[in-house]
Formats: sequence, C-alpha cells, structure tokens
Amino acid sequence: VRALRDVRSLALGQLHSMAALHNGTAMIWGTDDHGSLGRGAATARERVARMPLALSRGEGDGALPSALAVAVGWKHSAAVTSAAGGLYTWGWNG
Repeated sequence: VRALRDVRSLALGQLHSMAALHNGTAMIWGTDDHGSLGRGAATARERVARMPLALSRGEGDGALPSALAVAVGWKHSAAVTSAAGGLYTWGWNG
C-alpha cells in the first residue's frame, strides 16, 4: 500500500485499521462505524475508506498532534502523541 511508507506503529482491526508513520502522520482506513475513522462527517456519510487516509495534524479542534503509537478497538480508535504523551480517542463511547 503506497500510502503506508515508513510505518512506526500498526494496528489492524476487524473493521478498521490504523498506522502511525515515522513523520507523525496517522493513517486510517476501513469502515467508519460511529466515527471510528476520526475524519468527520464527510467520511461518515461514505461509511468506508478503502485506502489509507491521513488524519488532520497540528493543533486545535479535530487535529491530532504527531502520533507515536496507534490502536483500534471494536468501533473506536486511539493514538498516543508526542505532545507530552497525550492520548487521543475517538469513535463509539457507549
């Protein structure tokens, strides 16, 4: 998969997967159940990302600072960031 070069961390789930690249970009793909892809309303309407998509990086609402490690669960995702070891989660919270 061309979008996945220089992978630092990889999380493979049943319905969605995620990778953290060495440059800090988090890539995510699969089914967007309950916002598990973390890409907002546009991806949620399509319900699936067939190829890896980059999550928004930087600071501010909806942005993910540089990702060090990633994990996926049933309908949620998580990333540990380099910004003081922050933990970001998104998706189903029931």
